[in-house]
Amino acid sequence: MSTKKSASLVSKRGKFDRRLLLLILPAVILLGYVVSTTRAAAGSLYLTPANAVVANTATFTVQVRESSGTDPVNAVQANLTYDATKLDFVSISDTGSAFATAAEGTGGAGVVKIARGNVTAVTGDQLVATVTFRSKISSGTAAVDFSVGSALVRSTDNVDILVTKTGGTYGPDSAPPTAPTNLTTSNLTGTAATLSWSGSTDNVGVTGYRVYRNNVLRTTQTGLTYTDTGLTMSTTYSYTVSAIDAAGNESAKTAALSVTTKDTAAPSVPSISAISAPTSSTVSLSWSASTDTGGSGLKGYKVYRNGGATAIASPTSTSYTDQTVVGSTTYSYTVSAIDNANNESAKSAASSVTTPAPPDTTAPSVPASFRSTGTSLTSISLAWNASTDNVGVTGYRISEGTAVVANVAGLSYTHGNLTPGTSHSYTVQAYDAAGNVSAATAVLTVSTLPLKKGDVNGDNSVDIFDLSAFLATWNTTSSASDFNKDGTVDIFDLSILLTNWGA
Repeated sequence: MSTKKSASLVSKRGKFDRRLLLLILPAVILLGYVVSTTRAAAGSLYLTPANAVVANTATFTVQVRESSGTDPVNAVQANLTYDATKLDFVSISDTGSAFATAAEGTGGAGVVKIARGNVTAVTGDQLVATVTFRSKISSGTAAVDFSVGSALVRSTDNVDILVTKTGGTYGPDSAPPTAPTNLTTSNLTGTAATLSWSGSTDNVGVTGYRVYRNNVLRTTQTGLTYTDTGLTMSTTYSYTVSAIDAAGNESAKTAALSVTTKDTAAPSVPSISAISAPTSSTVSLSWSASTDTGGSGLKGYKVYRNGGATAIASPTSTSYTDQTVVGSTTYSYTVSAIDNANNESAKSAASSVTTPAPPDTTAPSVPASFRSTGTSLTSISLAWNASTDNVGVTGYRISEGTAVVANVAGLSYTHGNLTPGTSHSYTVQAYDAAGNVSAATAVLTVSTLPLKKGDVNGDNSVDIFDLSAFLATWNTTSSASDFNKDGTVDIFDLSILLTNWGA
């Protein structure tokens, strides 16, 4: 970056350079401003932010601002110094500046010079310029200060009113977080322990926590809890926790927390070796013996059926006969082992068996209340009440005469694809899984609705769609459009369609 000086708005005596006055202040003369009697100086130059945490190699910006209270100011000279071994000058920006004229703006080699002016004077707190630096600091801080030659010129008397100059300090974060507190444990098992603690604070921000087990780093967490797994039963461990920030600063560790794991060893998993259903009401199964290494000893086994959460039996031997089953049903069994500390093993792989069906010679009862629940041009809907059976009804058979129309599991059926205006006679029988069929219901005779003359498309209304379909069959022998059945679709059939229009 060039360090060549440009003409300064302000001389070393705090007065405007007469040459620059000829350029930027003619408006003052034209408007009749006069130099007033000198008043007390009360102006200041300062940097914001005055302090900032800046990482090594990162760029950062500082605002050069002036504050003159009620005194009008139309020219500022801000000379900055910095340690060039710690900071690099990058640029000067006038974006947002209250001063439109830039007379000088250079930086480099530890010096930044900014001279700004404005035809119209300003008061109060104003932005002069924004300076960008790049940090070269790996440790410590770098100061940016105002140097000799800085000035704040009051427009009414051309006097430097600068009294206070406040620079800034910048550098990486070197302050560690506070130590975490209240380290406790919960959910303690034989192989895991959950730790929790109260959070730390930091001048910039805590980024994580380091968990140590027996003084060896176990993990780094962002939250306030950690579950340590892979522990050994009945073993004592010592835990501490520290906090870290983005700069890598680490806090002191918590006081050590001593944790002893529990004895939670479950017995080994049994394996079902045989399963059978000798009758429709019994299932027999057996399994291999389990072992227990937790010290309390094997107590027995638990038998589970069909994936249930509650055991159906707790035998102490390695076999069991289930006498609560029914025929023609598939059952699935698993077995677990339990020790005297009530530690239960995982369940065995499931084994299934289907009980044989008991003899069934009883037919279901006759369906009751056989009835029609609705008709249309092409369908008849039927319904009936459920039958009963000593084992269970599996379905219903609907017949028309001697022909079987359908077999259904439910209590209703709709017979479709029928001809409008036709009569149909139905019966219903119930049947079970053994093939036993009930007697038939009384015959129920029902007719489909008759087709309206003129209803060519069969939607039970005579409208523009029927007229369109009718005209498409003009002078043909189409039975759908030959309403008078004289063998030809003609003007007489059109008369019939129009007579029934809208019906």
